[in-house]
Amino acid sequence: MSVERENAVVNNSINLRNNFKYSQTNDYFDPSAISKVEILDSDGVTVLQTITGASIIKDAVGRYYVVASAISTPKTIYDKWYFTPAIGATAITKTNTCVVWATAAEAGTETLSTDNASLLTAVNNAIAARLNGGAVDSYTIGGRDLKYIPLADLFKMRDNLRREIAAGAGGARNYISFRRPS
Repeated sequence: MSVERENAVVNNSINLRNNFKYSQTNDYFDPSAISKVEILDSDGVTVLQTITGASIIKDAVGRYYVVASAISTPKTIYDKWYFTPAIGATAITKTNTCVVWATAAEAGTETLSTDNASLLTAVNNAIAARLNGGAVDSYTIGGRDLKYIPLADLFKMRDNLRREIAAGAGGARNYISFRRPS
């Protein structure tokens, strides 16, 4: 059985749909070509599966999707789309997240974790995804600008989260000074 990304559970193949949108206007666009889709492990780097050719499907409403093989353990995976936005344009990538749950009862219940360790993992994954995709900060398609968080900002976030985690683990320094009473 194949299930949608939002209901992904172990031992079921997963429909990973992708809409291509301009970031500033939220308008959809149809890419010139999609060369492949990689399913990445939770480290954001290890390729579990590569999907090409006729296995990349465009449905009747213009959305693209692939059917990823079943994942045997609960974890977060990523689907990385390699596409050319327009004829003659430079190929770029878009990476999406998919949580594979242990049971159907858990599916779709994920909320964004706000603890520093989880946020640090998310920032590190974003940095890895950007570096694997060419580290492009912005690009223009058909006169519309698309922008991502600059890598410098992601690195600052990572450093701040590391400091906060260290402070919580007793790694912070405190200074005290003594004065003669008046």
